[in-house]
Amino acid sequence: MLGLTLNGIRNLHSWDHAWSVRKGSGKVEGCARSSPGGCVLQAGMSRSANLLLRQNGFSEDVCSSVKSSQFALLAWIFNPFGYTELRPSDRNNLLTPAHAGDIEVTHWSTAGSSNPFYAIFKGSKKIVVDVHWEGGAVSELRVPVGADTIAALRSTVSEREQLAWVTNMTEAFISETVASHKEYMATERLTIWAGEQAEFVEMYDSLPESMQ
Repeated sequence: MLGLTLNGIRNLHSWDHAWSVRKGSGKVEGCARSSPGGCVLQAGMSRSANLLLRQNGFSEDVCSSVKSSQFALLAWIFNPFGYTELRPSDRNNLLTPAHAGDIEVTHWSTAGSSNPFYAIFKGSKKIVVDVHWEGGAVSELRVPVGADTIAALRSTVSEREQLAWVTNMTEAFISETVASHKEYMATERLTIWAGEQAEFVEMYDSLPESMQ
């Protein structure tokens, strides 16, 4: 898995969903090509996976409990007012499924002012960066910088060098912006994982007997 490219991982994921439609359409309640969300993925159709989870504590009550915890966690993260680790605007600009893989900076400009007085009206000095993500997203990011950095960038003769420099600053800005969220998710990842396993247990239990 670690050796797969972004497209490789997406193709594998897509294949799993396509498989669930082929296997379940007309057999699993709510599963059809027009409503693939009701279909059961491979892990949810595996009797051995279901037995493993059942034998390791995933009873009906436990499944209900961990799914409630997962829902509460996701509701906290995705509430429209944001949560303490990430602003809604940052999530929309950096953390949708399309914000994945490598980035390419295609253009940059400046905005704001380094003068404290003018900054009240124009905002602090920033570089405005057009970012294209490998996953397909396009973001306009505003990276705070100092006047000295702007001067150094403009003194760089080569446009290629400028873009390389701006790309490095943008990557550092992205990492810094999402660092708290990543740390929070690393702490809470088992809640997400357990909720997903509970869903697989429930998927298997919803299958008709002929498919179990």
